[in-house]
Amino acid sequence: MPSPPRAPRPTGTVRCPLLMALLVCLATACAVGLADPPESKEAGASKVPAADPKLTADDNLTCVRTAIETEAGWYAIARPCKRLAESGDLRVIPTLIGLMDADNSEDSIYGIGRFGLGPLTGVDYDEVHHGRWWRKWWAVNKHHFRHEVQEMPIPEFPLTEHGKRFAASPPPPDSIVLNPTADDYLARIQTAIHSGDWRSAGVPCQRLAKLGDPRAIPKLIGLMDSDNSKPVIHVLNMEALQPLTGVTYDPDAQHGRWWRKWWAENKMRFPKDVQDTAIPTYPLTKHGTQFAAHPPSPDSIVLEPTADDYLARIKTAIETGDHDAIDMPCRILSELGDERVIPRLIGLMDADNSPIVVKEIGPTLEWLTGVADHSSRNGTWWREWWNVSKSKFPDDVRGIEIPNYPKTEHGKRFAERIEGQPVILDPTLDELLALIGREVKEEGKNVDETAAWIASYENPRAIEPLINLIVEDSTGQLDKSIGSELKRLAEVDVSGVPDAGWWEDWWERNRDEINRRIAQTDEPPTGNLHVPNHRLPLPQAEDVREIPAADTLVNGDARKRYVLIGPKENAQQPRDGWSLLIVLPGGSGGPGFHPFVKRIYKNVLSERYLAVQVIAPEWNQRQARQLVWPTENSRFGGVEFSSEEFLHAVISDVRDVYPLDDRFIFTLSWSSSGPAAYAASLRPNTQIKGSLVAMSVFQPAQLPSLDAAKNQCYFILHSPHDFINISQARSAEQLLREHGARVKLKTYDGGHGWHDDPYGKMKQGIEWLEQTR
Repeated sequence: MPSPPRAPRPTGTVRCPLLMALLVCLATACAVGLADPPESKEAGASKVPAADPKLTADDNLTCVRTAIETEAGWYAIARPCKRLAESGDLRVIPTLIGLMDADNSEDSIYGIGRFGLGPLTGVDYDEVHHGRWWRKWWAVNKHHFRHEVQEMPIPEFPLTEHGKRFAASPPPPDSIVLNPTADDYLARIQTAIHSGDWRSAGVPCQRLAKLGDPRAIPKLIGLMDSDNSKPVIHVLNMEALQPLTGVTYDPDAQHGRWWRKWWAENKMRFPKDVQDTAIPTYPLTKHGTQFAAHPPSPDSIVLEPTADDYLARIKTAIETGDHDAIDMPCRILSELGDERVIPRLIGLMDADNSPIVVKEIGPTLEWLTGVADHSSRNGTWWREWWNVSKSKFPDDVRGIEIPNYPKTEHGKRFAERIEGQPVILDPTLDELLALIGREVKEEGKNVDETAAWIASYENPRAIEPLINLIVEDSTGQLDKSIGSELKRLAEVDVSGVPDAGWWEDWWERNRDEINRRIAQTDEPPTGNLHVPNHRLPLPQAEDVREIPAADTLVNGDARKRYVLIGPKENAQQPRDGWSLLIVLPGGSGGPGFHPFVKRIYKNVLSERYLAVQVIAPEWNQRQARQLVWPTENSRFGGVEFSSEEFLHAVISDVRDVYPLDDRFIFTLSWSSSGPAAYAASLRPNTQIKGSLVAMSVFQPAQLPSLDAAKNQCYFILHSPHDFINISQARSAEQLLREHGARVKLKTYDGGHGWHDDPYGKMKQGIEWLEQTR
């Protein structure tokens, strides 16, 4: 049985209502839809319509001026600026400088600087690049532009209210630095920290990292150690010290004292002049004084923590109730991948069993065990699971007992509440439907993960109960949380989020078909441990039992598993080597397709072929459900190699035993595996010469450059009645052909799945690929 998948800036007011009305009319007249700027300073920024690409530069400049004068916010300024930048018209630079200098508010500095002047001049946005800075920059740099641009003066616009306040106390000319040094950035960081405005340290930290001067490292350490507050630790680590040193950021450990110790032991890795740079002692901030009053002991500062150190940190965090400190050590334990920590993590969870502790530790257990995290899988559940399942692990793991840590107050109450209740390791579909029914009634309860768990059973019997939950919900909140999974389960191809009324109408139209599917569906098998694809046995079938097949691993790697099928009995090695068909199963990509692949070999391929069934490896259950065949351009977290790498490793492994005819190395893929087959065919120096792709999406944005399709061959099978719109297949046909590929699109009846003489269609496709080569 499948386990569950896991896991504004306020605008100002305009003083004159009549002026406001006139200006808003003007802004509206020069505004229609434009894509959002690529970065948003605040999610709640004002959504003023964008500048029309058909407007002139003067029209867009008028939109900028209107947005500034009406105090419409940075977003309204940014959109016409973005369009001006995209036009590439450098003549607008002086006017944009004048507009900024007439206001010099944070909105105009950001909106014009980030989205207009920055792209047009190549100067990175910085919050200190106000209008006066840009005036000085223009005076120094305008000679780099063509003559007609150089000669354009910076216009003088009437000052806004903010512009008047700025002009009353202008920055001294000496404070305007066009080419800041590392020391300039360090001075800004010090000012930001010691004034309590730690957010202003972000940009100068980024600029320091971009300069790449390691002599800044000891000074940054001194600045951090003068404060040691969490925000300062975060910004200095993330934006400067991590890129300058290559040390992965650990927010719960890497304070200033940690870095002092690190520098003492690691400075010899840097040039002599860097080693000789002392860590300065800066005046302590208020927080720095408090930190210094109770400094961490030197023995508690561990530069290279072990799994035991991270477990100790989790234990301390649980005992002290500092739940925010659980996340990072859990993440690092996931990356370490040491299965020996599993029993201790279970013990730590079971000592508390609060929802937050279960939520923090659960994903790490998912990663290490392959069993998906769910809020119902608390420490008690994991204890039972370990007792039943530990035999699946190596000897040095299975021999570790779950420690009995002292229970927290929450842990004690939890144990009293569940005492005597049975532990259900693998719930039935009915039990899950009952669970989600209870969750719906709990105010504020998130039902997404249970809905996804139910959908993973792929049992149409769940469709009607889920629709009923949506229909009975008066809040409309379940339309998305349950509806998104219901769409997948019901194989509904509809954009957006259908509401309760839509689902009621759909059910009336499709009730008979769903009941027919229910009658043909067996309950999924149950099991206490989710076994990933690459560990499942190969099923056998009598009608193809005689066909030879070898279950094989590339270099002994359990996740690089494939089945070599053939040669056929009495087949002689072809003179130019064997042809090879690589089958990437759709759906789960698992070994359950083995009899079907053997039938493909038996009914489709000639005697000169070998076939390979590649088994989709599982890195965790969330990955296996959401992206069966990860590619180079669609990597899923934790995936160690792409599908393209896997396929080419398999080809090379087969070639070590059987000589191959390089002209006839083809893939056959369908549904979930289609994108991986397209990607593998477009890989530089690919060994694949042809691809048969059926009932699959085509997403060029997720693929390598289509220029690599030149001289490739693609036979595409797709049903006009597939829930994957046939426009995707037609798009593949058109774009691949435009890039020099030979493509044939063949349609069939029956919708998504192998219908309408599938072996005959496959045979036709293989023969077309052979002839086209």
